Amino acid sequence: MKVHFVGIGGSGMSSLAGILVGAGEVVTGCDRVLNAQTAELERKGVTIWQGHDESHLDGVDCVVVTKPVMNTSEVLSAVEKGLKVVDRAELLGQLMNGKKGIAIAGTHGKTTTTALVAEILIRSGVDPTVLVGGVPVGWEIGGRYGKDEWMVAEADEYARSFLWLHPELAVITNIEHDHPDIFPTECELVDAFSSFLRGMKPDGKVFVCKESRLAMEVVKGIASASRLYYQTYGVEGGCDWSARVTRKVGGVTCFDIIGPDFMLEGLKTSLPGRHNLINIVGAVAVGINASASPEGVKSAIQEFRGVKRRFEYKGESKGVIVLDDYAHHPTEIAATISAAREYYPGRQIFVAFQPHTYSRTKTFLAHFAEALKLADKVFLLDVYAAREQPDPDLDLDTLLKMIGNNSERVGNVEEASQIIPRFLVDNSVLITMGAGDVTNLGPKILEEFGEM
Repeated sequence: MKVHFVGIGGSGMSSLAGILVGAGEVVTGCDRVLNAQTAELERKGVTIWQGHDESHLDGVDCVVVTKPVMNTSEVLSAVEKGLKVVDRAELLGQLMNGKKGIAIAGTHGKTTTTALVAEILIRSGVDPTVLVGGVPVGWEIGGRYGKDEWMVAEADEYARSFLWLHPELAVITNIEHDHPDIFPTECELVDAFSSFLRGMKPDGKVFVCKESRLAMEVVKGIASASRLYYQTYGVEGGCDWSARVTRKVGGVTCFDIIGPDFMLEGLKTSLPGRHNLINIVGAVAVGINASASPEGVKSAIQEFRGVKRRFEYKGESKGVIVLDDYAHHPTEIAATISAAREYYPGRQIFVAFQPHTYSRTKTFLAHFAEALKLADKVFLLDVYAAREQPDPDLDLDTLLKMIGNNSERVGNVEEASQIIPRFLVDNSVLITMGAGDVTNLGPKILEEFGEM
């Protein structure tokens, strides 16, 4: 079968394409902008075009799409020709239906948790099919085809995509209001997660972070009315699965994990921040329930280096360390800044933040200000619109004033790369932060700052 991906450069689309390539399907794709993921797929033999054109459909049996590309001439032509057009989420669900599914859902932390669950299974001798909504460090792409019965997938709540998944095991990392363009109210988001849990296989089991109030409320509500079993996890005591930190030294956290009839001692991780320790506990809980071995768990945790764009080290120049992070929600921003202070004690923390979408920025404006105040200085870039049209009612100067005197407007990525180096000082950390093209800023700043 020949499968064509429209918008193949997206993290979820490229990962899904990687799975199909591994399964032996003929895959082609196109996107407006090509990137590292499309380059890797091309190395795997995928034909990829830049831009949209009806000629890409020649000989195609199935066209895979997402909502943003539905009105392109290419997709409209596919519909007119009667070709099979499938949403990415539906195709992912079809793949999981043929496997024993593990789905990792939640507002924050699901990408890292998914990647670690995959590593735990692989190092336990399992050959799982995996879809990560990012690229784990050491991987070329976020999707892999496996020959064993297990499939691990990141379950994306955006546009209710995860409702296509019907796993046997699931993790709910947390639930917090996000994506206001899809979920105008918190209640609508909660309803989506409730529907996801109702769609699990009969006698399914879910692992829920006890520190997330909303997640606990949702899981308890569904479990009381169905045959859904759940266990809790976290760092604090009183959870079914928990971490006991024994010491921290040189950026390494040493800890034990305790679960029902389970204890694994002497674990080490260099992943920064309390939030990542919580992610590790959730990954271990579901991994052990999917028949992972203690040896596989220990090896995976100690060797796991995270996911690209999550606290990713980009370089150092003249005493300034540059990191790149995907944080684009106030809670994620606060967690990342806190992790930086713990990991780099004594250094000033500077943040170059690019707001992602007008709707999110406008809805959580005050929360963004409070989170960004945790940095020593904030460089505020223009909004990355993504799928949205500009909102004239949103004024970033208002956010700037709410943050306070330690903030500067710096325009787009190119403009920011010229302005920010003038403010950098020795013994500091600069974190480029956001879900848009701000990821390109770090290397530009390192080059510019190095030449000053």
